Amino acid sequence: ISEFKIGRDDRDVVKIVVGVIGFAVMVVLAVATLAPSLVATGSLAEETYLLVTIWAVLGFIYFRNILNHDEEGNYGKSVIVWVFMLSLVLFTSAAWMQQTNQQTTSEAIVNIQTRLELSNEGLDLSDEHAYIQDQLENIGRAIMRTSLVMVALFALAMGMMMSNYRIMRNRQEQIDRALNQAKEVAYTDPLTGVKSKNAYVEYVQDVNRQIESGELGEFAVVVCDVNGLKYINDTFGHKAGDDYIRAACRIVCAHFEHSPVFRIGGDEFVAVLKGNDYECRDEILRAFNEEVEQNIGTTNAVISAGLSVFESEEDRNLHDVFERADALMYERKMQLKSMGAVTRD
Repeated sequence: ISEFKIGRDDRDVVKIVVGVIGFAVMVVLAVATLAPSLVATGSLAEETYLLVTIWAVLGFIYFRNILNHDEEGNYGKSVIVWVFMLSLVLFTSAAWMQQTNQQTTSEAIVNIQTRLELSNEGLDLSDEHAYIQDQLENIGRAIMRTSLVMVALFALAMGMMMSNYRIMRNRQEQIDRALNQAKEVAYTDPLTGVKSKNAYVEYVQDVNRQIESGELGEFAVVVCDVNGLKYINDTFGHKAGDDYIRAACRIVCAHFEHSPVFRIGGDEFVAVLKGNDYECRDEILRAFNEEVEQNIGTTNAVISAGLSVFESEEDRNLHDVFERADALMYERKMQLKSMGAVTRD
């Protein structure tokens, strides 16, 4: 198997062929050896089957120890290893049980035949019925013993398998938590606390898939740009600029409170309106613009906003809606400039 995997990675045909042939030979010899009475020389002694079963159970215990110390996750989920080991336990323990019961039964039959032969030779052997019954009880006790041992070994193997599963599940939960935390950090804008550009990129991909499949209903895109940020940074410093961005973000979130808000640039925000915000978009945008206009000439944030509605017959993706909203935002920026608002210039 190792040769095959190395050959596949190296794209070496010779190694691949050697690996496949070696694996096939291994399987044939293993089955011929382990399968009772499959071929004339294919049956191991009953004790050997038991030892192989115990060896497989010990393999479970050893592999659990490996998994428990595999902090780097080199062994992955290793499901195929668990299935192989459990199958080996089942197969060899069943073979051991069959061989042991067959041996006990054969011995009982030989004992009964010997007893009957002695009886036919004229020897006075009393209680033949009781003797036969005793032999049958020996067979029953042997079957009970082997069954109990087989169940115990299988239960131990299952216990090890479940323990391995718990280890892998706990490790996967830790990985998932770490990934979720990393994703939350990556998808949250550190300055404002709203969704980041990374989150916006993934959101756009999801929306585009829904548009393509026809699953998405009505929505609108609002593009917002903070006016005069360069002036704030140049005049009062970047700390004041950061405060100004946070103040602008609070205004955007206050008005589009039921919609996801993304910060996609230094001074640019996007909100995607659905549901109630979409239905009330005109009123919300009007209230937003009124507050912005009242902020002109004060230290409060002034924000240009443009809103565009998704047209299912025309728009192929979210970017088409964004482009229209962005153009309307620039028109609004010029309008606010004419009203005395400071722009980048």
